[in-house]
Amino acid sequence: IRVNGLYDELKTKKQSCRGLHTIKQDKLRTFTSHPLLSGENRKRGMEAIEDILASYAILNPKVGYCQGMSYLAAFLYIVSEGKEEETFWAFVALMQHQLGKDKLDISPLEGMYVEYFPLARLLQQMFDFIFEDKN
Repeated sequence: IRVNGLYDELKTKKQSCRGLHTIKQDKLRTFTSHPLLSGENRKRGMEAIEDILASYAILNPKVGYCQGMSYLAAFLYIVSEGKEEETFWAFVALMQHQLGKDKLDISPLEGMYVEYFPLARLLQQMFDFIFEDKN
């Protein structure tokens, strides 16, 4: 489902994202102890999470941004070892799976925070070694 150049184009429209303020708040609470999202990497990592989420919200405006998406995006970012565009397309694929291939309706995402926040925390516990500071 990867479209060359689309992610870069979406990032240029970030300021038009309706949920940008909420994304900016939520990203600051997301896996802040992981080396890719803290210390000298904090600014770059947090900006990447913001860009990924805002780009998705622009790509799929009927869904936009829902609280809890930042944990999913950050987990994918960490697993991809900070590969931003790869994370974006993995996030798009995950959301398409959740919504159904042809659906652009928010109703399947109602309660996403309740459903996926515990999942994100469980993944963090299961894959502790990914989140450990290796310094």
